[in-house]
Amino acid sequence: MLRQFEILDEIVQIVFDSCEEEFDEISFEVEVNVEEHWINMTLCQIVKGEKDFPPTSVSDSDDIANLSFELHKAMKVHTGGDLKKYTLNIDGEGVASTNFEYRDQTPEQDSPQ
Repeated sequence: MLRQFEILDEIVQIVFDSCEEEFDEISFEVEVNVEEHWINMTLCQIVKGEKDFPPTSVSDSDDIANLSFELHKAMKVHTGGDLKKYTLNIDGEGVASTNFEYRDQTPEQDSPQ
């Protein structure tokens, strides 16, 4: 389980570093498809109460893709589940929480990091 936290910490740091302005909250959703080897990412940033979907380098990041596939593998070993999607929520203080969704299962919420 330690490896999953390390991977998530790396992803949180990349997302956090990509933000060019102060934010109230960030929601970063990543859909993972291992069979077809692709991911789909959506970044939503809330700034002064307004939602923004900024074009950022995160969307083009090979590091995020590689870490997402590594996370999928680690979660499969740990839970036996097929990770479909995860969502990182980061508040303005940098505290992150994660929601996991597996194929054929309802979303699970992890504790704040």
